[in-house]
Amino acid sequence: MISESVFGETATTVQQYTSDMGTKTIQLDEEVYERIASAQRDDETVSQTINRLLGTTSLHELVGTLSDDDADKTRAAVDASREADTDAAEELYED
Repeated sequence: MISESVFGETATTVQQYTSDMGTKTIQLDEEVYERIASAQRDDETVSQTINRLLGTTSLHELVGTLSDDDADKTRAAVDASREADTDAAEELYED
């Protein structure tokens, strides 16, 4: 890790070396690096920490993956499932 001044702002260069996937060197503002470092677990690399913090696929990335027909069928299935859950819950509390 190397700290340097870029355009009057302190940045931290983070280098992560992996054997089979290649690497990239990035510059982060010191504040961003500190936030990542504070979230880093003892057994994690910086890359693993960033990957964990970013999470899985964003729902926004799924937009357009279903046809309109499939989306309608999915909505109907979800609605039917919710209705069945509600009916089952009401039966439990009828007594």
